[in-house]
Amino acid sequence: MDNNDLADAVMADIQIPSASMMDSMDDLFGEPTNLVVQAPLLLGPPAPAELVLRIAEMQRHGCCTAQCVSDASSNPIIALPGSEFVHLQYTSLGQELAVVDSVGNVQIFTGTTGLGRMSFAPTTGDSEAEGGRSGLDAVVGMYWLPQWPMDFRIPYVGPAVKTDGTWSSKLHYRDQQAPRLHHPVDGKTAFLYVTRNTLLTLCYQHDATTWGTASTTLEPLSTLDETLSHAAFCQQDNKLLLVTHDLRRHMRVYTITIDWNGTQGKDQYRSGTLRIAPSLLIGHSVSLEYVAPQHSEGTLLTSLQIILPVPIFAESSVPSYTTIVATFAQASYPSDATQQAQSFTTICRWHLEQVTQNLHPSFAKLQKRAAAAVTLPNKNTLRRQPDLVTAKVILTIQPMNHDTLIAFGASDGTVECRDRETWNIVAPTFGDTTTVTSLPQAGFEFTPSLEHSVHIMCNTDCAYMITLGVDQKLRCKPAALRYGWQAIDDGILDISGMHETAIACVAREHTLLTHHSNASALELFALLPPDLAPEQYRHLLFDITRALTRAHDLGSLDEKTKQRMLLGDNYIIRCLGAQLSLVSAPVAQPGIGAQLAWVVLTAKQAHFALFSSCSTTSPPDPATLHSLRGLAIWSLELFTASLATLFTVHSIFVAKPNETPATALASHIASSSSPLLHLVLCSYPRTLLRYLALALTRYFKLVASSLVNSPSLLIKTDLLETISKIKTLPFRLEILAAPDGLLGEIDRVVGEAYAVSTIGPRERAEAELTMLFSPAPDLPTSLNGAVKSIWTRILPKYTGEMDLGALYFYDTAGLILQSRERTGARAKRSVDVLTKLPIAEVFSLLALSALAASVSAQQSSPDLVSIISVLQTGLPSSILQEALTNSAGLSSEIASEFRVATPTWFTALPTDIQTYLVSAANSPSAFANATAGIASTLNGTAVMNSTSVAAAQSSILSSNSAEISSEVASASAAGTTSRGAGSGAASATSAGASSSSSAAGASMPTALYGMGLAGAVGLVGVLAL
Repeated sequence: MDNNDLADAVMADIQIPSASMMDSMDDLFGEPTNLVVQAPLLLGPPAPAELVLRIAEMQRHGCCTAQCVSDASSNPIIALPGSEFVHLQYTSLGQELAVVDSVGNVQIFTGTTGLGRMSFAPTTGDSEAEGGRSGLDAVVGMYWLPQWPMDFRIPYVGPAVKTDGTWSSKLHYRDQQAPRLHHPVDGKTAFLYVTRNTLLTLCYQHDATTWGTASTTLEPLSTLDETLSHAAFCQQDNKLLLVTHDLRRHMRVYTITIDWNGTQGKDQYRSGTLRIAPSLLIGHSVSLEYVAPQHSEGTLLTSLQIILPVPIFAESSVPSYTTIVATFAQASYPSDATQQAQSFTTICRWHLEQVTQNLHPSFAKLQKRAAAAVTLPNKNTLRRQPDLVTAKVILTIQPMNHDTLIAFGASDGTVECRDRETWNIVAPTFGDTTTVTSLPQAGFEFTPSLEHSVHIMCNTDCAYMITLGVDQKLRCKPAALRYGWQAIDDGILDISGMHETAIACVAREHTLLTHHSNASALELFALLPPDLAPEQYRHLLFDITRALTRAHDLGSLDEKTKQRMLLGDNYIIRCLGAQLSLVSAPVAQPGIGAQLAWVVLTAKQAHFALFSSCSTTSPPDPATLHSLRGLAIWSLELFTASLATLFTVHSIFVAKPNETPATALASHIASSSSPLLHLVLCSYPRTLLRYLALALTRYFKLVASSLVNSPSLLIKTDLLETISKIKTLPFRLEILAAPDGLLGEIDRVVGEAYAVSTIGPRERAEAELTMLFSPAPDLPTSLNGAVKSIWTRILPKYTGEMDLGALYFYDTAGLILQSRERTGARAKRSVDVLTKLPIAEVFSLLALSALAASVSAQQSSPDLVSIISVLQTGLPSSILQEALTNSAGLSSEIASEFRVATPTWFTALPTDIQTYLVSAANSPSAFANATAGIASTLNGTAVMNSTSVAAAQSSILSSNSAEISSEVASASAAGTTSRGAGSGAASATSAGASSSSSAAGASMPTALYGMGLAGAVGLVGVLAL
C-alpha cells in the first residue's frame, strides 16, 4: 500500500472487529447497521508535541481539567511538596472550588468575600491521611451535587418562535416535588470523587468553614490492571449513576445512594441545627468486559461522560435513554517523513436500557402441579450505538440546556454541537427565519484556528471559549455569525431575516444564561457588532425583557405586591444591565436609555442596601451607617435633580401656555437628553423612588440616634455632615415617601389616564416597556392626560413647599453617566462606583513614579526615575515610612544595620540598582543635581508642609496597589520578593538602632514626599560603601 495515499492509509485500519472486542451478543449477532463505521474524511494540521502530551495525560486519568471559569476569584493556591495540581472544578454557583493534585489531595476553597477571595476550608472525617499518598490515590472522577434550591430552579428554555412579528420562547421547570438528591441543608453543598484504587469519597459541608468526609470502596483490587482510569457521575432521581473504566478496558455502572442520617442538634451559632453523618450504599448495575472503538482498537479512552435522558418537557420525538459517551482521541507523529500523522477522535455511545426477562416458552408446558410462574425483574443492559468519527481532536464534552444539546470542543478551536435525538451536527438552517433552537442553528460558529490548543473551556452555552495554546497564553474566542452582520442589498440575496434570527437567538441565550446563577449573560453581547442598528437594538432589548419578566407595570399592583416585586424580582435588573451594556460607541455619550438604566440600577442598589441594613428590629451600628452615607447622599441628589427637572418643565408650561404639555415635554427631553423625567413617568422607577425615599427617612432617623455611640471622631464628623445634607434639602423628604404624596398622586393620575384611554393590560405593559427600555422624547399618547394633570394640577400644589432657587441651581453632574472618553484621567473627579463617595486625591509613594516620569525629560540622569520605581517595592515599608517624617533617624538606623552586616533587603535588590547607588555615593554632586531636579518640579506642583504630610500618612500607607500604573507595576515586579523578606529584616534591626546621626541624612528635607524617598536613595548609596 502506498503510504502517501491517505484514503488507503485510513481504510487499512478499518476492520470488522473480532468476537473478543464485542460488547454483547447483540453486537455479535445483531443488525448489520450496528457495525457500520465512519472513516475520517479529512485530516487536520499535524498535532504539536504539546497536544500529544495532553492526549496522553487525558488517557492516564479522567480528572485533568486545568482551567475553569467562575464569577468568583480565589487566592493563589500552592500544591503540597512532591505533587502538582491536575484538576479544578467549581460548583454551578461558583462559590466553592475543589482543587486536586496528582496524588489525590483535595483542597476546598469556599466563601467569596467582597475582594473576590476564597478561604481554605479544612476537611475532617474518615478519609485517609494526607501523608503517604501515591499515584493509586489520584482522582479519576469528580461530581458536585446540585445545590438546593438554586440548581433545581433552572428552567429548560424552549425554541424561540416568531408569531405575529414577536419572538417568544417557553420556559419549563422541573417538578419541585420529584425525588432528588442534594445536601439536606438549604444552601449547602457536597461533592463525590473516585480514586484509582476504587475509593469513593463523599465530601460534604458542615458549615461555612469546615467539611466532613465519608468513604467506601467500589471493588476490592486484586491486580494493578483493575485500577481505574476514568469515572463519571450523573443524577437520576434520588440516586447517582457512576460509570467507571479501568486499565483492562472494562466498564462498570454503579448506583449510589446516600443516607444522610440527619439528627437535630445544637451548635455555637443556633439551636435546632441539622447534624448529618452520611453513609454510602453501592449497587452494581451492569458491566462490559471490553470497551474500544470499532475501527481503531489501539486508541485509548480520553474522556467519559454519562448523560441523563432528555426531560419530558423537552418533547423529544424519539425515546431517550441514559447515554454513556466515551471519546477515543488520537494525536501522534508519523513513523517516518513519508507518512502523515493521523489525528482523529472516535465517539462511542451506549444506551443504558432495561430489558424484560421472560422464561423460555418451554416452561409453560410443564405439568399443572408445577410451581406458579415466576416474574423476573428487569435487567439493565448497555446497548451500543454506531460510532461517530471526526477528524478533529476532541478535548471537552459539555451537555447543554438540560442535556438536549451536546458540545464537543476540539483542539483547533471549533465546537461540534450535536443534537441529542439524532446525534447529527447542528448546522444553520438558511431560510428558516421563524424558529431558533441554538446558536449553531442560528448561524453562529467558531472558525478553525491555525494552531492547536492544548486546553479548551467553553461557557455555559458555548457562546465563547477560553483556549490555552502551545505558547501557554490564554485567549478568549467568541463565536461569529457565518453570514456576517453587513447588510446585502443586491436585489438577489436578502439576509436581513437571518440577522433578525441571530438577534432572537442572542436574546434566547441571554434568557438561558440569566437563569443559571453562575453564568454571566453580558459577555454574550460580544457576538453582536459594535454598530448594531437602532431597530435591531430595540428588538434585542424587548425580546430579552419579554422572556425574563412580566413586571413592566407596577402601577396596577397593590402595595404589598409592589414591595415584593421591588425586592424579589431581579430579572428586570438583568434587563437594565443589558440596556446599559449595549452602548453604541466607546467614546460616545450614552443615550437616554443607557442613562436611565444607570440611574435605575444605582437607585436599586441604594434601596436594597438601605432597606436591608436599616432594620427597625435590629438597628445597625454607627460604622454600618457610616458606610452607607455615600448612597444616601447620592439618593438625595437624585431626588433634588428629579424635582428640579419637573419644575423646569412646569416653567415652560407657564411661559408657553399655547403649547401642549406633550409637545413641551418632548422638546425638553430632546434638548436635555436627560432620563430624569422617565424616572417619574415609568411605573417601575417611580415606585422605586418612593420606596427609596421611605428607606432614606428611616436611615436619617437612625443616624441622628446613633451619634452618641460613634466609635471615633471621624465617623461622628462624617455622620454630622450627612445630617447637614438633609437639613439643607430644598424640600421635605416626606413629600416623596408618603403614599398620598407627590409620587403617589402621579401614580394615581397615570393609572386614570390608562383607564380613560381604554387600552388593555397588554398594551399598557407594552407602553411601560417602551418608556423603560426604549425611552424617546415622544411619550405614549395614552399618557397625554396624565402629563397635563401632573404639570397643571399636581405640581402647583407643592410649589410652596420647595426652595425653587436651590432646585434650579443644583449641580447634577455626578448623576449623569459619563462617556468612556471622559472617565479615568480626563474625569473631573473620581467616585467610588459602589459607595458613591469621591476618592480623595492625595499623593502617595506608589504614585511617585508617575510624578517623576513627567519630569524625566528634564533630568540629566533618566535612570533615577526607574531606580525610584524599583525602590518603592524593594525597600522595607518601615524605611519608606520613616523617610517621610524622620530622615535623620533613618540615617542612623541604616548605618547601624550596615555596621553589623549588609542587610538582606539591600542584597535582594537588582545588581544594576546596587551599582547605581554605589556610583551615586562616589559622585555626590551629580546625585544632588538629579534629586534637585525632582525637588524643583515637586515644589512647583505638590509642596506640602510637615503638618499636611503627617495628616496624610495614614492614607498614603494604606493606598491600594491597584492604583499603580502599568509602568510602575512592570518596573517593580523584580522587587516584589525582596520586599517581603526585607520588611522582616528591617523591623528586626530597627529596634536596636543607634541614635547617632549623619550630616547627609540630617540635611534632607521632610516637606516633600519625593525628597523623602530621594533622601533614602542617597543614604543607602553612601552607607553601602
